[in-house]
Amino acid sequence: MKRNIDDIIGSLFHLFGTYLPNQPITTEMKDIHFFSSVFRLQARDLVYLTLKMQEKYNITFLESEIISDDFFTISGLGKIITSKI
Repeated sequence: MKRNIDDIIGSLFHLFGTYLPNQPITTEMKDIHFFSSVFRLQARDLVYLTLKMQEKYNITFLESEIISDDFFTISGLGKIITSKI
């Protein structure tokens, strides 16, 4: 069963919120770049979250997806993941 992009985005908010418990993650952040001053992610954080997403959704991100601008926002990741499941 194909999952709705809104369900995926909601799931990503939960995943990011679990991994970043000291930083409030709100729906207004869905289009904000992960390396901005709002998210304050480090590269290792994104590597960890990437592995968690691949495990959770049973997918593998392609290099072209990882280097795309979509990979660095929650809404963009939602689009990528939805296209793969």
